[in-house]
Amino acid sequence: MAANPQQIQAQDALINELREIVGDEGVLSEPDELLVYECDGLPQHKHPPRAVVFPNSTEETAEVLELLSSEGVSFAPRGAGTGLSGGALAIDRGVVIELARMRKILSIDPENRIARVQTGLVNAQLSRAVAHLGLYYVPDPSSQPSCTIGGNIAENAGGIHCLKYGTTTDHVLAARVVLSDGSIVDLDHDKCGYDLLGTFVGSEGTFGIATEATVKLSPVPPAVRTLLADFLDVGDASRAVSAIIAAGLLPAALEMMDNAIIRAVEASVFTAGLPLDAQAVLLVELDGVEAGIDDDAEKAGAILREHGARSVHSATDEKERKKLWAARKGAFGAVGRLSPDIMIQDAVVPRSRLPEVLAETYRISAQYHLQLANVFHAGDGNLHPLICFDLRRGDDLENVRQAGRAIMEACVRAGGSITGEHGVGLDKSGYLPLIFSDDDMDAMLRVRAAFDPSGLCNPGKIIPLPRGCGEARAVATQSVSEPGAIATGSSWRSERAAQSVDSQLLLDPVATAPGSDTGEGLARRNFVPHPNPLPKGE
Repeated sequence: MAANPQQIQAQDALINELREIVGDEGVLSEPDELLVYECDGLPQHKHPPRAVVFPNSTEETAEVLELLSSEGVSFAPRGAGTGLSGGALAIDRGVVIELARMRKILSIDPENRIARVQTGLVNAQLSRAVAHLGLYYVPDPSSQPSCTIGGNIAENAGGIHCLKYGTTTDHVLAARVVLSDGSIVDLDHDKCGYDLLGTFVGSEGTFGIATEATVKLSPVPPAVRTLLADFLDVGDASRAVSAIIAAGLLPAALEMMDNAIIRAVEASVFTAGLPLDAQAVLLVELDGVEAGIDDDAEKAGAILREHGARSVHSATDEKERKKLWAARKGAFGAVGRLSPDIMIQDAVVPRSRLPEVLAETYRISAQYHLQLANVFHAGDGNLHPLICFDLRRGDDLENVRQAGRAIMEACVRAGGSITGEHGVGLDKSGYLPLIFSDDDMDAMLRVRAAFDPSGLCNPGKIIPLPRGCGEARAVATQSVSEPGAIATGSSWRSERAAQSVDSQLLLDPVATAPGSDTGEGLARRNFVPHPNPLPKGE
C-alpha cells in the first residue's frame, strides 16, 4: 500500500531529525542505498528498512534511540551483517542502527590484559592490534575477518576454539549499553546482584545496543600441535571425538569435515591436501606450554588410531597449520561448488550422540533426495548440516524445508538444542516451542520487557509471535507484573503449529560472505547507571 502524503511528510521529518543528530552523510534513506541492508548473511529473509543511521558515538546513538522512541519507530542494531539468523533486519519498516563508524580501540591495558573498544570494531583487528604484546582476543568465528565485536556480543559468538576457551560471554568484562529509550547504562561483571551483563550477552540485540565493551585479552599459547586424522567412516570419526574428551584431554579445537566438504574445499582456493577418499577428517588442536604437549598429542593420536583413523598427521610448521585452518574456515564458501543454494542448519547435541544424529541427518537427506554436507565443531557437538539444493527446481524448496525441520527435531530428540551459535533471530523463532514450554517463553518475554518496555528494540526476533511486531509492542508496554500482560505461549503455539518454519536458506553462498559462527546464550554479570565509566583496568 502506497504511503499517503501525511506519512511521507512524517517520514521526511524523521529523516531530517536523524540527520541533525549524525550529519547528512550518516543517514541512508534512498531505496537503492537501503538494498544491501534488507538482509544479513541469510538472504532468505528480506525486510527493507525505513532508513539506516550511522552514529559516531554512544551519545549520538542515545540521541537517535531517544528520537525513535518518541516517534514509536522500531530499530535493529547491525554490525557487519554476517549473521545467519535474520537477526539484524529492521522488520515493520524500522530503522537500522549501523555501528560501522564506531570502530576505535579506546584503550589497551597489557598489564591487566584487557582492552576497551567501540563495538563496531572488526574482531580480527583487535588481535592484530595487540599481537606485538603477545596477546590476542580469543573468540574466533569463521567470519572473524569481517564480523564485529558488537555482533559477537549480540550473538554470544563462539568459533573454532570455543571448546577450550568458551564463547564471547567468557571474554566480555563490561559493556556500555544504550536502551531503547535512549538511556545509557553500564553493565559490569564486578558488581554484586543480578548478572545483567551475562543476560545481555547473547540477547541478539533485543535488549539494547552495546556501543563500547571491555574485553579480556589472552596470551598467545607458546606451544601448539595441530593433528589431521582421516577416516573411512563418519561414525568412527564421531566416536573418536567423545573418546578424546573422555580420556581427559581438552583440545583447543576439535573439528570435523565430511567427504562432501573435503571435496568442495579441495576444489577451491582453500585446498590443503585433504585426502579425497576420506569419509571424514578431524582437525585436533592442542595448545599450552611446551612441557607435556607432545605427550598429549601422542595420546590424542593413539586414540584417533584406536577409533579407526587411517592416518594421523601433525602439522610440521605454522604455515601448514594456518593452511589447515584456512581450509576449515573456508568450508562454508567452498560449499557453493556443490549447489547454487544451501540451507545452513545449526544445532547442538551431546557429544556422545553424534554418531546416531549424524547418521540420521544423512538418512533424512536421502529420504528427501537432497545432498547433505557436514562441517562442524565436533568437540562441543555443535552441528552445521548443510542441505544442498537448487531453488530453480520447484520441488526442492519444500523438500528442503521438511528435511531441515526433520533434522532439527532429530537433534532435539537426542537431547540437543535448536542452535549452537548462529542464534535464533527471525529465522528460528518458530522452533522455540520444540524446547521451551509456554511458561518458559512467557518468562523470556517478561525479561525482555524489563530491558525494553516499549518493544521497539529489534522486534520479531527470538520469541515466536502470533501476529507480528505490533502485538509485541502492545505486550511490552503493559506492566510486567500485570496478569496476562504477556501473550501466552499457547496462543502463539497454536497459531504457529500449522506453519512450516523456514530454516536457513542461503542463496548463492559463494557470492555471499560466510556468516558468523555465532550463537544465542545468556550467562552472567551486572547493571550500573551511566555516567559511571567502564573499567579501564587501573
